[in-house]
Amino acid sequence: FNGTAGIWRHQAIQDAGGWQADTLTEDMDLSYRAQLHGWKPFYLINLVVPAEIPQNINAFKSQQFRWAKGSIQTAKKLIPRVLEAECSLFTKIQAIFHMTHYLIHPIMVWLAFFAMPLLLINHIQMSRFLMVCLLGLILVSALGPFTLYIAAQITLHPREYRRLAMIPVLSILGVGIALSNTRAVLQAVRGKTGPFVRTPKQGDQNTIPYRIRMPWMAVGELIMGAYCWASLLVFLERGTWIIGPFLLLYATGFSLVGFLSLMQSFSSPRDTVSGETSTPVPSTTGTI
Repeated sequence: FNGTAGIWRHQAIQDAGGWQADTLTEDMDLSYRAQLHGWKPFYLINLVVPAEIPQNINAFKSQQFRWAKGSIQTAKKLIPRVLEAECSLFTKIQAIFHMTHYLIHPIMVWLAFFAMPLLLINHIQMSRFLMVCLLGLILVSALGPFTLYIAAQITLHPREYRRLAMIPVLSILGVGIALSNTRAVLQAVRGKTGPFVRTPKQGDQNTIPYRIRMPWMAVGELIMGAYCWASLLVFLERGTWIIGPFLLLYATGFSLVGFLSLMQSFSSPRDTVSGETSTPVPSTTGTI
C-alpha cells in the first residue's frame, strides 16, 4: 500500500491492529499485518495517481532515508511473522526481498570502497569462461531496475517515449544516495529510533523554516565521489574494464548528489530539508 494513493476498509485496519508508530513506514507495516490477517489488496494497475516530487535533492534524500530506515524496521518486526505464515515459500521470499531491498545500499558502498584495495592487493585474473559468466550476472542484475522502470512507463504512458530518457538519471540518483541510505539502514539495524520528518513538496504553501546545519553527508558524498573517480582511473590504467562502468556510475552518482546537496543546503535561509542536514524549528506532525 502506498501511503498517498490508496483507500482502506476501516475493518481491515482494525483487524490488523490499527496504525502503529514503531516504524517510519507505517503504511508498509500495516499492509503486511493486514495481509497476515487474511485481507487481500486490490491493485488498479491502469489508474494513474498524480503525486508531487520532493522539493529538492535534500528533501528527496530525507524521504529515501525515512523509507530505508522504516523498511528495515518493518523487516525486523514482521519477517518472523511472515516466515510463520501459511503462504507459499515464493511469497515469503518476495516479502523478505521487498522489506530488505534497501540493504543493497550498504553493499554498493562496500563495493565502491573496496574496489581499489582489491585491485592493488591482487591483480584480477580469470578465464574467459568465468569472465563471460561474471559479465552475464552483472548484466542481468544491472538490467533489473531498468526493466522495472521501463515496464511501468510503457504501461502508464505508452506514447510518451521521452520519459524513458530520464531512466539513466534515476539510476545515477539511486547510486548517489547510497551513502545516506546506508546510514539509515545501520540506524535501523542498531535499533536507533527517530522522529517522522515530513518531506517538503513543490506545492507546499507554508514552508517550515529550518536551521541549516553543516551538510556533512554531502561532504562525505563528494569525498566518496572523488575516491570512485580515482578508483576508476586506476582500473583503466591497469586495463581492467570489467567493473569500469559501475565505478563510473558510482563516481557520477556520488559527485552529483553531493554537489547538489551542498549547493542547495546553502541556497536559501529557509531551506526545507530533513534532520540529516537541518533541524525544523517547530515540531513536525506525522503526516505523509
